[in-house]
Amino acid sequence: MKNIVYAAKKGWKVDAFDFSPVAQQKALLRAKQEKVHIDYMVMNIEAFKAAKQYDAVALIYVHLEPNLRKNFHAEIARSLSPAGYLIFEAFAKEQKDKTSGGPKEEALLYDAPSICNDFQYLHILSCGQKEVELNEGAFHQGKAHVLRLIAQKI
Repeated sequence: MKNIVYAAKKGWKVDAFDFSPVAQQKALLRAKQEKVHIDYMVMNIEAFKAAKQYDAVALIYVHLEPNLRKNFHAEIARSLSPAGYLIFEAFAKEQKDKTSGGPKEEALLYDAPSICNDFQYLHILSCGQKEVELNEGAFHQGKAHVLRLIAQKI
């Protein structure tokens, strides 16, 4: 939610979606408080199709089972405009036993080779894993292992 409002405050036209009406309500309230506009839809991730082209797409902590992940990531790559950027951050496999958040099912956690393979037709600008300190509310506190990717469609 913070990323969506931040992008809108920078003057970007922002489209977002989530399966949760509660997440939508929180994001729209925050956008109203910050006096910015966002288009926020509620839908299941399986329903996402690359109907628009985007200069940038951010996938932040979107954890999916492998087959759904591959299909969704392919749609995301198709949704990028020529020279468009993908910004990706998610929990790495080493996060499994941490108490700082993220899924506990290993299939829902990521590693660099799998993610780079999902976006193999994009130019990978950076891809790496690091340990970070989270301070994102009650369920996301402490050291965490995250995977970050920045890629560009060429």
